[in-house]
Amino acid sequence: MPVLACLVFTFLLPGLAIPVAAGRPDRMASVLVFSTAARTPLTIALGVDTEAINVTVVTSESLALMSLAQFNTTLALADVIFVDRFLPGNLSFLHLLVSHVNGTFGNDGLVMFGILQNGTVPGEGDFSAAQVNAIAPVLPVNLTTGYVNSTGNSSAPGFAIQVETASGVPENSSLLVNCIPWNSCPLIDRRLLVTMKPNATLVLTSTTGAETILAEWFIGDNDSSVMFFSMEITDHNFLFTSFPYFAYFMYVCTFHAMSNYSDAFIESWNEWPFSPGFGGGTPWALLIVTGALVVVMFWLNLRSRKKDAKAAGGGKVVPKQISETEGSPGGAKNDDAG
Repeated sequence: MPVLACLVFTFLLPGLAIPVAAGRPDRMASVLVFSTAARTPLTIALGVDTEAINVTVVTSESLALMSLAQFNTTLALADVIFVDRFLPGNLSFLHLLVSHVNGTFGNDGLVMFGILQNGTVPGEGDFSAAQVNAIAPVLPVNLTTGYVNSTGNSSAPGFAIQVETASGVPENSSLLVNCIPWNSCPLIDRRLLVTMKPNATLVLTSTTGAETILAEWFIGDNDSSVMFFSMEITDHNFLFTSFPYFAYFMYVCTFHAMSNYSDAFIESWNEWPFSPGFGGGTPWALLIVTGALVVVMFWLNLRSRKKDAKAAGGGKVVPKQISETEGSPGGAKNDDAG
């Protein structure tokens, strides 16, 4: 029975504990996603928490229908901008976007993911040289017009790397390293090879410490954050976007990047209502599994006792007498071991 007790105390009771909830965000985050398609792993993840995040996706098709004035209004309504391999090709639109990040017209948070070069040709791919030059000043990494990706050869050294949290992460970025268990993160493959800018904070690196996986810095008086992830997540790194914590981490990034919003109000993994099997109160999936384990262990224990009783009574089932020794902790342990 100690095994059964351990199962109950390890799985069932923690699940029944009432979490100390930070409460749902007192304001809704308006997120603008610049994406190659309306439905991608990123837009799906951001769309999970509809109670806290309102997502608007901008693709090349939808952008073509906007005037510059309409685009400016769209940017003005946004709290955080996500960039996933797409930016306006019209430089008037792109410079306006940057102006809403760098403090000229606003201090929107910015979260950008890695881009891909065209085959093996450096600087030819998702973004033109003009686009790179326009967005690069607000990024915490050195993005150049000759940007290069990691190898696409799965058998080559360095194709996939393990993520590790950087050392010495300051307090204003510490939530990013502490909110999820990064030691369980899947390997990262296709990524943009970048270096840090002097005033930026390295948040995630490779186990060798040689690569920048996530960097951030803060712009303006309102402490809006600009984050850069080196990995490409639309056509590659499916294990990362399937990581159970991915959607939650995008929720964290949203409110962390948003100006005038304290990290103290961001819900933990256990508090977030959309945590698979854990968030939002009672973890029903966990309770069902634990309940099944309890039933199986009880049945196995009962069958074992009947067999012992038959052996002791010459085939006749007799009640098993429990001595004081067997009733002690040591006795119970010996009974389970037998």
